[in-house]
Amino acid sequence: MSESIFHSPSDDNEYIPYSALINEYRSYNRIPYRRLLFTKEWGEKRRKILERDNNTCQSCNKEKPRMHSRRTISANFAPGTNFIRWNVVGNNRFIEGQIKHGFYWLVSTKKFKKSDKYDGYMYVNTPSGSTLINADSFQLHVHHKSIF
Repeated sequence: MSESIFHSPSDDNEYIPYSALINEYRSYNRIPYRRLLFTKEWGEKRRKILERDNNTCQSCNKEKPRMHSRRTISANFAPGTNFIRWNVVGNNRFIEGQIKHGFYWLVSTKKFKKSDKYDGYMYVNTPSGSTLINADSFQLHVHHKSIF
């Protein structure tokens, strides 16, 4: 499980049935909200909302990044590449950073537009003709939304 208190399960095995929580918290007055976010029922509702909203936050218009493994990302660079000199959108800074497992967009460099939508994100153009956008700090939340 992630250290983030806003973590959403990334693996279906992390979800539990709501009925199991009811049994687990039978002697308490309430089930902690954080535990409710790990129910199979919430996971299904979350997927429906993300699908409805095209994986885009309705407040800031940012897309939900896809998770790529280090191995998948590394295939876009020379063999043995472990560190990248990232560009930071919006402030012309460069940051040396390790390629690691995490959340990234991998998009066509021609389609990538450096705009307010990506302000603060780190990106690098890969030799394979894609732009890798590091979005580890961004999680798309769907709390307080309705699917009705």
